[in-house]
This record gives sequence, structure tokens and C-alpha cells, in this order.
Amino acid sequence: MNLETKEIALVKQKANEAIKGVDNIKITSGPTFEVAKNILCKITDTQKIVKELRESMTKPINDGLKKIREFFAPVEDNLKSANEELKAKMMVYNNKVKKEAEEDKENIVAKVENGDIDFEKGSQKIAKVDEKIESMPTRKMRVIEIIDEAKIPKQYWVLDMITIRRDALAGVQIDGVKVVEKEIIVSKN
Repeated sequence: MNLETKEIALVKQKANEAIKGVDNIKITSGPTFEVAKNILCKITDTQKIVKELRESMTKPINDGLKKIREFFAPVEDNLKSANEELKAKMMVYNNKVKKEAEEDKENIVAKVENGDIDFEKGSQKIAKVDEKIESMPTRKMRVIEIIDEAKIPKQYWVLDMITIRRDALAGVQIDGVKVVEKEIIVSKN
């Protein structure tokens, strides 16, 4: 699929011209600084045009994706919930079977020790019990649980830069943070 249109081609050409201007300029005097300001304005204008053009093409796609996700979300949520519920029920049964199997093994071992059954027959019965347990597919996973957040070392904390910036610029004093002013070049249209 070729997305290249006349409009996109013109924007690309305009962007390339602005970029070439940056490559070729040496700012050594007031007049060359003025030329640089004009190039900066062209770059800024072109960036705005590119953004608008890109968004005009992606917004309908993003809106469509959002609607599709919203359409399937209830079904996916219900399936996820059913999946988790069924797995939980299966784990309860699996734990029950494992517990019964351990009890059966203990009884078999006791019978072998008492001489009620011979060692070979006991081994065969234990193998059948183990076979019953192995027929249930499970997997061990390692997960973490936060027991006490206050004890977690600082290296695992994540800063919320948006909140910090908003509060600091609003005048809130935050230890370890200061507001500094940086001078930057802006393009004026």
C-alpha cells in the first residue's frame, strides 16, 4: 500500500529543504542568526504540518481499533474470568487429589512395613498413585507479594515525573527537587 500523496510529497520536500538549511548554515553574525531563526520557523511549521497530516491518517485507524477493542472487551473479560475461576476450581480438586494420594502412599508404606503386602506390590500401588497425580497438568510459578512497602529499598521506587513537575511548578516544596529556569530558542511565526 503506497501512502505517498502529492500532499505528503510536498511536506517531505519542505522538510528536506529545512534540513538542508540546517546542514549548510554557520551562525557567526547577526544576519546569519536571523537566517537561522527563519529556518527554525520553517522547521517548526513543517513539524506542525507533518503532525496534522499524520494524525489525519492515524486518528481514524486508532478510533477503529478503540471501537474494536471495546466491542470484544466484555467477551474477553468474561472468558478471562471464567478461565481463572475454572483453574481455581481445578486447583482445589488437584490439591484434594494430592492430599488423598499422600494419605494412600502413607497407608501403602504402613502396610509394607507391617508385612500385610510385599515390597513389590507396594511399589506398584505407589506408582499407580503417582500416575494419578501426574495426569493433572500443573506448573510452579514464582510470584512476589509486597509484605511491607516501607521496607522496600529506594532503588525499586519509580518517580512520577508528571506529578513531581506539576507540583513543583505550582510552588510545592519537594525535598530533592528544585525548579530551575532554562533558556531555549523558540521559533516565532
